[in-house]
Amino acid sequence: MTRSAPGAAADVRIIVDRSIAEIFLGTGEALTLRLYPVGDGPWRLRARAAGEGFAAFDVRVWPLRPAGTEDACGPS
Repeated sequence: MTRSAPGAAADVRIIVDRSIAEIFLGTGEALTLRLYPVGDGPWRLRARAAGEGFAAFDVRVWPLRPAGTEDACGPS
C-alpha cells in the first residue's frame, strides 16, 4: 500500500447506487458500504478533511442508467 505525503492531493472515486457505496482510492484500496436510505428525497454527500490548512474538492457527477436503456446518445 502506497501512502501519500501529508498535504498531497488524494484521488478518491465514489460510486453510489441506491443502497451501495463503493469508494476507490488512487492507492488501489477500496471500500464497499451498504446504505439504508430513508425516503425518496435527494442524496447528499459530505466531504471533509482532517488536519491543518484547507481542503479543496473537485467534484464530477455522472448519472447512472440501468443497462439496456437508451437516451439521446443511443444505447448504453
